[in-house]
Amino acid sequence: MLSALITIGVVYNAARIQLAERAHDPASLRVLGFSRGAVGYVLVGEMMLQTMAAIPYGWLSGYGFTALISHGISSDLFTIPLVIARRTYAAASLLVFFAALGASLVVRRRLDFVDMVSTLKQKE
Repeated sequence: MLSALITIGVVYNAARIQLAERAHDPASLRVLGFSRGAVGYVLVGEMMLQTMAAIPYGWLSGYGFTALISHGISSDLFTIPLVIARRTYAAASLLVFFAALGASLVVRRRLDFVDMVSTLKQKE
């Protein structure tokens, strides 16, 4: 449960930072005539693409960290075997996917309230 909350928080903050850093781009697309739906699709699509690309890296790095911990805790008296079930990877992947989707949709909703004029007037 704690890992789910951490995942949701990390993904939501990443989506908000992405919008804050690049608010100029969606505003430019809106001024050029793209609909809110199209601009939101670009924002959500980019976030989901990044998430899908990061999931296999998360599998590998998670396995590596778990192996390091398992090896570090093992001693002459006992050994902790490293066994990770496939359903663990599936559950973690689904959690990250749906957290990213939910965070992207919330941030996409915030995109509707971005003031395009003031955003485009800001100097970079």
